[in-house]
Amino acid sequence: MQIDEVHEITIGKKHYRPTQNQKILDYLDDHDYITPLDAMNNFGCMRLAARIADLEERGHTFVRHRVMVKNRYGETCSVMAYSRIDNEEDKDN
Repeated sequence: MQIDEVHEITIGKKHYRPTQNQKILDYLDDHDYITPLDAMNNFGCMRLAARIADLEERGHTFVRHRVMVKNRYGETCSVMAYSRIDNEEDKDN
């Protein structure tokens, strides 16, 4: 398997683009949590909560918590953040 610069995965002669679900899991491998704004800015996911629900249906476990961020006007507001809980099932998927 080979991953190139545009995030395509090559297995044999076939090229695959990661799904938004896979991009979320990959992002959480490198970060403590993800917010809807992170998902939108990094890979165009407009419905993070729906993707998290999809991943939970597939056996992944997440913790939901609020984080404080600044909005575009510099005001502090809270947004939902999702953190992945590592368990043996998650490591196989």
